[in-house]
Amino acid sequence: MIGIKWQDEDHQVLAEYAGPPLPYDFSDLAGATSACLRFIDPWGDTYFNQVQLPVLLQELETATLDAKDPQQQTALRAVSRFVEQARDQIHTYVCFVGE
Repeated sequence: MIGIKWQDEDHQVLAEYAGPPLPYDFSDLAGATSACLRFIDPWGDTYFNQVQLPVLLQELETATLDAKDPQQQTALRAVSRFVEQARDQIHTYVCFVGE
């Protein structure tokens, strides 16, 4: 499963995602024009900065609406809530942690 951390610029963890697990293929819900979601690497770490977070949040919202599986929808909503807390916090990053 993919983990998510909210970190400061010194890589100190401010919070860790503790919601429903994200399967490795969840980014498959991203459209071909996705600027963020489709690039989350299930095997490596993917960082998003303050400029990218609004785009990521919009793509998570779209993916939630497009998801057919209720468990995926629940997980995507939880991820959106987690990412939202970092949205306006300067010098912080959201990191999707792959295996």
